Amino acid sequence: MQLIRCTQKLQEKLPVVANDDVDIPPASCWHANLIRIEHYDCLLITHDMTLFSLFVPDVTRQDFQHFTPLFGQTLFKAMRHFDFSQTQIEYMLGEV
Repeated sequence: MQLIRCTQKLQEKLPVVANDDVDIPPASCWHANLIRIEHYDCLLITHDMTLFSLFVPDVTRQDFQHFTPLFGQTLFKAMRHFDFSQTQIEYMLGEV
């Protein structure tokens, strides 16, 4: 299970209620931030331990409603791009 800690600005856009009472190992923790670039909402999601970062440009209202699949797809594409092994990709996506 992945834990994505969101900034307050991002949390306000998500339909999910925040839950800080979960006990997740540090290897499964991410931080997400909503940033605006030239009137476009963008996401910057960073893994806490490795600082591996994902950038998602031009996030729509629909994307906010389906944040978990968006995160999984973005993570998959980034890991494929950087030639992670199939085993590593499956491990990380199994955590989502």
